[in-house]
Amino acid sequence: MNNPTVPDLDKIGIKAEPQLADQFRREVAHLLGRTSLGFPGAQPLKFYVFDCLVLDGTSLMHRTLDKRLAYFKEKVLKPYNAMYKKYPSEKQHRAFAVEDKSTQFSYGLEMMFREIIPRVKKVHGNDGLIFTCRSTPYKIGTDENILKWKPPGENTVDFRMRLQFPIVEPDPADADGDGSTEPYPDYDAIPIFHLFVVRRANDYVPYGTMHVTEEEWETLKAMQKPLDDSIVECYKDEQHRWRFMRLREDKMDANHISTVESVMESIEDRVGEEDLIRAAPAIKVAWKRRQAEADMAKHRAVDEERRRRGSLVPNGTGAMGSGMNGIGTGAKRKFEE
Repeated sequence: MNNPTVPDLDKIGIKAEPQLADQFRREVAHLLGRTSLGFPGAQPLKFYVFDCLVLDGTSLMHRTLDKRLAYFKEKVLKPYNAMYKKYPSEKQHRAFAVEDKSTQFSYGLEMMFREIIPRVKKVHGNDGLIFTCRSTPYKIGTDENILKWKPPGENTVDFRMRLQFPIVEPDPADADGDGSTEPYPDYDAIPIFHLFVVRRANDYVPYGTMHVTEEEWETLKAMQKPLDDSIVECYKDEQHRWRFMRLREDKMDANHISTVESVMESIEDRVGEEDLIRAAPAIKVAWKRRQAEADMAKHRAVDEERRRRGSLVPNGTGAMGSGMNGIGTGAKRKFEE
């Protein structure tokens, strides 16, 4: 009997088309008894590190980004890779691989759009860019030094959705009626999809409605998921209507009103891919200027330190008074006595 070929788990498989991949995820979720589709379904699993806030119990949050990443690479990634290089047979026992998430210069936008993003989309998807300040410490919460860019069509908001079905008055002539005289909701009709955002804990404010076609309503019902009071991710179409993108079963709440306002500002600004590419030369000029200024400041600091040390060790004269190696004459006389 021939043994079946065991797949190499360190090789990346062929990425399925989105519709087929979604079907696979649903089937696997059903077999595993899961409600969420957001679980790893491909090998190898990789843990990408893009920041390091605490290392061996020591906080690095006050350090700048380049220093935080340098600590991680030197203290974690370097010995980690060295261990697996020395003992390659141990790779088969690891639950996942650890890698540093590569970063690019802020002006390398054309390369990002033309080369890197198309490549990573085949592996794990990509929905935008994050511009992180290299020279600032980590800030909990909203950081004004970090910019997130998404294609205009992918700027989305997570809402809490509540359904309002039309109310029907009972028809006394309806032979199939149950004899009730009270109005009742018509669950066969398309409801109004009310959208809400968070103002404060357990306090929601309305933020419009979601447009749904008859075909989309049938698709939503076919999902066989609770829709009323669910969290939905929506985008704005060309007619400025909120449209359904997906259920967010991984989220417990809608976006805060401040986040929504920020997203709305991004939607209205509509900075596209070509806009960023056109801005790249100016970004590069500014980057080079800052780098030159930083280098000059570093050289000045080194020169000042050298002069300071020279004045502290005057070899007979200077700030510490006369005497060998900065020892004053009084100290020398005391030593001789």
